[in-house]
Amino acid sequence: MSPKSLMERAAWTIGIVLLLIWIGYWIHGKLGARNSLEEFEAAKARMGETGNPDTTNQGTGSLSSQPDSAVEPRLVRRELPTDLPVDYSLWDEGRIEEYEESL
Repeated sequence: MSPKSLMERAAWTIGIVLLLIWIGYWIHGKLGARNSLEEFEAAKARMGETGNPDTTNQGTGSLSSQPDSAVEPRLVRRELPTDLPVDYSLWDEGRIEEYEESL
């Protein structure tokens, strides 16, 4: 077998192996994305049913021994402070005027 033939065979082998690795990663990405979307939809459905966004009790990484219905919601709605001064240093003059008119 000549060195040229050996190099060509090695190049083909490496190319096919790399192509198979890429296909494997591509399939893994598609399946992972589908799985993540299903988990998201399930969490969204749970939140709609219970009103509780806490999903720490789901799956193997449970942080709580209580069922979801016994866990208090962790979202707290807070008002933003309106009395803080606005930093106009990077704003355009026209933007500052429009902002002050909107108040």
